Amino acid sequence: MQQTRLEFLFHQHFNKLASSEEEEEFYLLVEQYSHRRPVEELMEQYWSTFTPGDNLFSEADSAHIFQRILADKTVQSGGHNLKESSRSGVYRLPVRRWVAVAASLLLVISSGLLLYHLYYTGFENEHNTAKIPIGRHNATLTFANGNTINLSSKKSGVVIAAAGLKYNDGSTVEDTLNSKKEKGSANVVQAKAEELLVASTPVGATYQVVLQDGTHVWLNAESKLEFPASFAGLKQRIVKLTGEAYFEVSKLQMDKKGKDAGQRIPFIVFTAEQKVEVLGTHFDITAYADEQSTLSTLMEGSVKVSAVGSTESRLLKPDHQAVLNRSKQIFVHEIDAQSVIDWKNGEFVFNDESLESIMHKVSRWYGVKVVFTNAQIRQQPFSGGVSRFGNISQLISVLESTKLIKFKVEGNQLTISPFK
Repeated sequence: MQQTRLEFLFHQHFNKLASSEEEEEFYLLVEQYSHRRPVEELMEQYWSTFTPGDNLFSEADSAHIFQRILADKTVQSGGHNLKESSRSGVYRLPVRRWVAVAASLLLVISSGLLLYHLYYTGFENEHNTAKIPIGRHNATLTFANGNTINLSSKKSGVVIAAAGLKYNDGSTVEDTLNSKKEKGSANVVQAKAEELLVASTPVGATYQVVLQDGTHVWLNAESKLEFPASFAGLKQRIVKLTGEAYFEVSKLQMDKKGKDAGQRIPFIVFTAEQKVEVLGTHFDITAYADEQSTLSTLMEGSVKVSAVGSTESRLLKPDHQAVLNRSKQIFVHEIDAQSVIDWKNGEFVFNDESLESIMHKVSRWYGVKVVFTNAQIRQQPFSGGVSRFGNISQLISVLESTKLIKFKVEGNQLTISPFK
């Protein structure tokens, strides 16, 4: 396989072979958000072969990289380095005092954010978070006859296939069920097209569902997707969503006998307030009942967003988001679409996001109650990120390290106060 330019520059840099021009190009490429994943994979390769005696980075070199990538002025607060952006009052999560190798291997750096690597275990936390569960894969599937089965938490997705229900690793759902009644109800592919199935995720869990037409749907925590067991013979593919889901819609053009009819069958997602029409594309919808607006973010293709019970509608282009408010008004703005699906990639990523918004997501994922003792800190924006599948103590430590806020953990309640 041909080596990409990024791979070449990465290896040149870490092997101390890069020219000044190559160093300059390397820094520019790493700054781009679209290169975050490739950079993380390259870092993992280095981590797998790393031994403590290796000397990949000098401390001066590490500091230079951080300065170039963050491109922010440094302010001092309580002995901790904070990165304050050109937008007043926005604080970057701090870069701790790591040795050079830790700085290069344990931190994923992209687009002004610090994303802590999966191998990062250096969090210091004094809070007792033992009663707060870690995020997981978990879901239920309810059939037209009312029977509900628990999908395996050891799997990450289920496939609605013609030969029967399977997990996305190829194993059959029946293999994980205990009762004969549940085994019988698992024969979903024999249901008529008009019969509906419901996939649901609880608080703190996510799951993938591959629909009969090949469409991939990732459900975020506390979400529900209602869909037909089969789309055969239907002129429209209609599903209903509560919560949040990321869709990769399969292009489909079939007649009743499964032959190519030459006309694509539209895919339509209904939420309580919104209708999204597509043919084949990638997009995210956030439609929680307790949120003030419904968000639709397009990654690829095109979609039409309409307000239910209104003539209001908009066409979306990639990297644009439609915001539907309670007054059925739709506002469209450009956005970094990849940052919206951080949850799908197993991460919390915050880009100048208010603490209130951050903790709303954290509450839904970890099943905790959040209490603010001060109204002003609700709107304090932060940028940064951690893994969603780590202990909540990691996130608490990162936020507390800014010296702007402090947490008090009592059972499953988090009380947040200004740092004093």
